Amino acid sequence: MEGGNSNPGGGRASGARKTDKTRRIWSAREEQVLLAALKDLVAHGWKSDNGFRTGYLVRCENAMKVAFPNTDLLVTPHITSKITSWKKSYGNIVTAQSSGVGFNTTTGELDCTDEQWDATVRRDPTMHTMRNKQWPMFNDWAEVFDKDRATGFGGEDVAEAYVDIEESESPNPIADQGLEEQTEFQDDN
Repeated sequence: MEGGNSNPGGGRASGARKTDKTRRIWSAREEQVLLAALKDLVAHGWKSDNGFRTGYLVRCENAMKVAFPNTDLLVTPHITSKITSWKKSYGNIVTAQSSGVGFNTTTGELDCTDEQWDATVRRDPTMHTMRNKQWPMFNDWAEVFDKDRATGFGGEDVAEAYVDIEESESPNPIADQGLEEQTEFQDDN
């Protein structure tokens, strides 16, 4: 019998299910390590306004292998699937917030009235399961995914903030002179 099928007719036995061999349940620790790897990539300039540079998934996989030497996690399908799922959830929460639904940072839950939630679900039916769940990684997702979406929030990433701090702390007489000239020009008007 092929494939361990007990049905002599060749088809699946009644009640037998075809399972997806790539589906995997992530542990909380695995999710934490992946999120830490993504945040590290953001901090080290691997992220631009449009997403991550080529090769970031391999770096995430390597971080997972360092933390879990015997892991079976692979870039495809596991890591890409998890990141896609996180992006979708993050995007849905941000969309809900822009339509008036609140987010309670203490509990990590969406906060709204029944009428607001019904209106939100009518606009986007994929959100119907999100209301009473906790989203403890939302703030971390914002650090990682925020500039991937046109939300109006988080207009500066870690690399830009670092450059801004360095420029403001280092004395640059040419830049300072240009600033003074600009200020004098504005005062003349």
